[in-house]
Amino acid sequence: MLKELADEILYENLCQEVEIYYNKTYDAEQSSDVFQRWKAKDPTLPVNLWPRIICSTDMGSVGKSVQADDFIQVLLAILVL
Repeated sequence: MLKELADEILYENLCQEVEIYYNKTYDAEQSSDVFQRWKAKDPTLPVNLWPRIICSTDMGSVGKSVQADDFIQVLLAILVL
């Protein structure tokens, strides 16, 4: 149950960051469209429209630190946790 709660919180936070990115990058109409396509996991969303989010995670308990500068690296960092 704790893992599911953590996953839900992480997904909500990720969605908020992606929405912020699209709002800063595109006009209101295009931002909404691209965000909805991303959230729906639209396989036709071109790579150049994927969100670019700068973040980091610290795995101090195992002595590792991961810095990510795009969505794919964020997902890989999550898998390492």
